[in-house]
Amino acid sequence: SSAASDVYKRQVKDTSVVKADDNCVGRFIAVEEGTTTVAIKTKDGKHSAVCAVTVNPAAGTAFTPLAPNI
Repeated sequence: SSAASDVYKRQVKDTSVVKADDNCVGRFIAVEEGTTTVAIKTKDGKHSAVCAVTVNPAAGTAFTPLAPNI
């Protein structure tokens, strides 16, 4: 079987809000509060999906962004 990175290509429009998890193709990690678009497609171009993602802090808690070098 192929590694996930050999099969799928991921793109995040604003990586200051969300970043792709290098260890899991279907996982994106919240970086800070905001809205962005994420896309995933097969490298052969036959299948793709795009969606808007909004990161909100949990109710009653402060949002602590990840360090920029993570």
